[in-house]
Amino acid sequence: MDLDLTQLKKLSLEESILLALTYANIFTYPLTSKEIFKWLTCKSTFEEVEKSLQKNTNKFWGSEENLYFLKGQNKLVKFRKEREKISEQLLSEQSDFISKLKSHKEVKLVAISGALCFKNSKDLNDDLDIFFILKNNSIWRFNFEITLRKKLTKEAQKVCHNYLITEGNLELVEKDFFTAHQLLNLQPASNLDFHQKFLEANSWAGQFFPNFYFEDELELELKNDKPIALPSWNWIEDLIFSLHKKRLEKKLNPQLIGSSVKIQKGVFKKHSNDYRPKITKLLTEEFERNCKILE
Repeated sequence: MDLDLTQLKKLSLEESILLALTYANIFTYPLTSKEIFKWLTCKSTFEEVEKSLQKNTNKFWGSEENLYFLKGQNKLVKFRKEREKISEQLLSEQSDFISKLKSHKEVKLVAISGALCFKNSKDLNDDLDIFFILKNNSIWRFNFEITLRKKLTKEAQKVCHNYLITEGNLELVEKDFFTAHQLLNLQPASNLDFHQKFLEANSWAGQFFPNFYFEDELELELKNDKPIALPSWNWIEDLIFSLHKKRLEKKLNPQLIGSSVKIQKGVFKKHSNDYRPKITKLLTEEFERNCKILE
């Protein structure tokens, strides 16, 4: 089965629940009934979801301590509890630096991404994945500053700033199941109004998950610090962009540039280890196998 929107909308409630559990299982992560509801690809009510979950537990999937998972994956409950504690500690350790980032004069939005936005970090050495939206004509100066900080200070070493866009490039080019899931899971650490603007520019994502709604944001005790920023001269931006573009094009696999890697004035996406194709293939195969229990 392809994960295109047309096919996803045709799934039954039980198939859609299995898809949500299968996707979460790839990341060794069990789901609550509310999480399952909002990650369904079919339109439904929460009451319908709860009824199906209760009716089919132990038949199509397992459940323990109000968490749901694929049959035989009870260990995920323990993993989730352990990783929540690790993630909270990691967030606490990085809160001061996140404060500096969100207060930066060029930053419009700082959002936690990756495993940490699910509180699913495996250990305290995990990267701090952050998605940035910046003012126009500032990506490459900002990227240079963060890269410099990572080399010179300990506080920035865990930061993985591999996706930056400007306020003039809010609509993402990739429009698929994987991107929609990642986009809607971003946890804003600043400027909730601008986060809403970003979501409105990518309203297509809601078509993949028609029941989606936002729960509590990540709790971060942030200060209003301001780091030293580079002068906001456009010629500096152009110079850094030109030099960095040439260096990256020589360094990276040419096949990655344009999809996994975007090097543009208003978009810098550096997913040199892009797991999207691999995860999409794995999800498709695992889902087809899991659906056989419904027959």
